[in-house]
Amino acid sequence: MSSTKILKNQTASPIDLDFGVTVPASGQVTILPTDYADAAASDDLVTFIGSGDIVVNDGSLDLNISTGMDLIKGTAQVVDTSSEGLVSVVDDSGVKRLAVDLSEVLTGPPGPQGDTGATGATGQPGPAGPVRLEGYAESEVESSTTAGDYQTKVSVNLTGLVAGDYVVEFTSEHLTTDDDMNIRHRIDGVTVNEFEHTRAGGDEASKQFYTPDTTFKRVTIAGTTLDADIQWNDDGGGTARIRRARILVWGVS
Repeated sequence: MSSTKILKNQTASPIDLDFGVTVPASGQVTILPTDYADAAASDDLVTFIGSGDIVVNDGSLDLNISTGMDLIKGTAQVVDTSSEGLVSVVDDSGVKRLAVDLSEVLTGPPGPQGDTGATGATGQPGPAGPVRLEGYAESEVESSTTAGDYQTKVSVNLTGLVAGDYVVEFTSEHLTTDDDMNIRHRIDGVTVNEFEHTRAGGDEASKQFYTPDTTFKRVTIAGTTLDADIQWNDDGGGTARIRRARILVWGVS
């Protein structure tokens, strides 16, 4: 199959070429095979094709400047797609130089696995859960006092909180060698629970036992801190003892 060389005039005036061929205004002319050598050596064609005044056609398609110039000079290879799924490259003499089956080359095997991409930026922290432990303090050993003034057994001091609702739990065990002792629980210096422990009656041996207590209080804070403590004193001239004092603080909003 020999490729056709057609010159199309893109202007409204005829174009005379230096190898004796005239391309009519807005018309076209087919170069004869006997003129191929002269066309290939034509300076006029180089100029007019380069300016876009003349477009080269291979009998099927209008070619771009580079491919059109190659076709005129005899160096072009024309793609023949006449067979479905098969592309053939044919030179000026009609010799088929290459045939490629598109069904074989368009879908190749999977490529190698690419490298793992960079780790993305850390996202913003999610919202806090409905209940979260904010603080804990304990004093397990026994402590005693004969003083009438309140003594602090254990305290918790929290900072960096968010405004909202909190539940504070208090628990301890206590006994007294006389008739009375007092226990109180405070949040931010304010007493939220206070009660008196009175020794049971009966013989002396039956009076020496620890009594447990557990209470809690829900509070709303507007700032970022919370302090809580467990205190005790003696109120009857004897000795007041306390142990296993613990405070838990939960965020609940």
